[in-house]
Amino acid sequence: MPKKERNQGVNVKKSRKKPLQIDCEESLDISLAQDLHKELGKALSEARPIVVNTSRVERVDAAIIQMFCALSQAAKNQQLALEWQEPSQKFLDSVRLLDFGDSLGLSAA
Repeated sequence: MPKKERNQGVNVKKSRKKPLQIDCEESLDISLAQDLHKELGKALSEARPIVVNTSRVERVDAAIIQMFCALSQAAKNQQLALEWQEPSQKFLDSVRLLDFGDSLGLSAA
């Protein structure tokens, strides 16, 4: 059974055989940046595929979107799979507003 850790605003499920699953809460603001950065860094250092579920996101700060952009670039550089699972319309709207769709691979979504 996968180990599950809970950080403020972000649930992280870990399993050696499966990608790292990050389930985002409704609100992603700057106060979550440090915990999220730590978890994303772990995933990159373990060279694991990453799945980010943003289906519940109703509000997201630009700082978090910028962090996701850095994650996307790092995953690309390491040739790791990064999947955006069920991005909410609010998340997509925020990404488009800041013009980060191409950076996140969400421009066609």
